[in-house]
Amino acid sequence: MKKTLKTYPCYQVKLKEGYYWGYLEINDKEPIIEENYNIYAKLENNNEYLFKVTYFNNRINLDIMHILTDGLGAISFLKSIICNYLDLKYKIKTNYNNFVKKNTFEDWYDKKSDKCSKYQEKTNKAFIINDKINIKKNKTYCYILDLSKFKLICKNKKASITEYLCALHIYTIYQTLYDKLSKKHIAITVPIDLRRHYMVESLSNFFTCMSIDVDVSNKKDMLFEEILSQVKNEFHEKGTFNMIKTYLTRDVTLGNNLVIQFLPLFLKKAFMKYFGKVINKTTSTLSNIGPIKLEEKYRKYVDNIIVLVSTGRVQKVKCTVCSYENNLTITVNSNLITNKYEHKFCELLKKHVGEFRIEKVNID
Repeated sequence: MKKTLKTYPCYQVKLKEGYYWGYLEINDKEPIIEENYNIYAKLENNNEYLFKVTYFNNRINLDIMHILTDGLGAISFLKSIICNYLDLKYKIKTNYNNFVKKNTFEDWYDKKSDKCSKYQEKTNKAFIINDKINIKKNKTYCYILDLSKFKLICKNKKASITEYLCALHIYTIYQTLYDKLSKKHIAITVPIDLRRHYMVESLSNFFTCMSIDVDVSNKKDMLFEEILSQVKNEFHEKGTFNMIKTYLTRDVTLGNNLVIQFLPLFLKKAFMKYFGKVINKTTSTLSNIGPIKLEEKYRKYVDNIIVLVSTGRVQKVKCTVCSYENNLTITVNSNLITNKYEHKFCELLKKHVGEFRIEKVNID
C-alpha cells in the first residue's frame, strides 16, 4: 500500500472542514488494511483516509469516496494496488506505470466550458421508485456475460452496449417497479467521462452527467424495442460534443455561483442535500466504466474485476457495467426489500442473451 500511495500522493489525504469549504490535507498516518468479507468497508476505521482497502480469501476490495475521484480514477488506483500486490507475491519485475503523475486539471472545467451556451432541463418529471427499502443492507448481483457475443447482439440492434443495457435497465424498472398509472417518465443518469473528449488524463473527478429520459406513459404495456428506440434517440441527441459542453457549463455555473460560494459550509451541505433529493431527481443511474485492462503478465492471476455504486433513498437501484478480458459484468446494486427487479432482469437477460453467470455479493 505504501508503494501505491507514493504513486498516488493525491489520495494520501484526509478531509478537513473550514468555514466556507471542505478541503483536503496531507494524511501522514498509515492506512489500515484488514480482512473483511463485506465489499463495503467502514471508511471511518482507516485513520481518516477517504478510501478503504480490504481483502477476503482471494478478493481485493477498494471502497472509495467520490470526493477523491470518479470511477476511472478508482479503477486506476485499484489496478495499481493489484499489480503491486502481485509484484510482491510472485516477484514480478515490472515498471508498471499506468497512472497519471500530474493531477492539475481543475481549471479545465472553466477553460473548456462554453460560457455562451445555456443548459435547459426538460420539464418532464422523473418517476421515483416508491417501494420500501432496507436502510441497513444492500444486495448486489453480478451478471457476467460473454462480451464478444453481446457485442454481436448490440450490433444487430444497431445500438451500443451502453444504449442496449440502459434500455434493458429501463424496461426492467418499467416491468417491475413503475407505477403504470403514473404519467412521469423514467429518467436514467448516465455519467460521461470527459477525459476522452478533451484528451486530458486525471486522477480526480473529471466527468459530467446526462439524463436519458424515456416516456413510458403512452401505452399500458410497452415493448423493449420501443424503449430501445427512445434510448438510442436520447443518446444521439444528448451525447454530442456540443451537448457535453452545455453539461459542463451547467456544472461550472453551479460551482462558480457567488451566492453558493459565500454560504457557510453547513448551509452548503444542506443545499446540496436538498438539491440531490428534491431538485436533481432521476429514477436511477447506469454507469459504464468500459474495458478494464491489465498488462499481460498480470492477467492470469486476475479472474474478474467488478464495479458498483452505492444506492440512496432516491435512487434505490443502480446499475454499473465494466468489462475485463471477455467478461462483461453488469452489477445491480439495490437497497429494496423486494427482489422483483433482480428476478425480472435475470429473466430478460436469458431471453436477450442466453447463457450467463450470476454471482451474488452479500452486503451488510
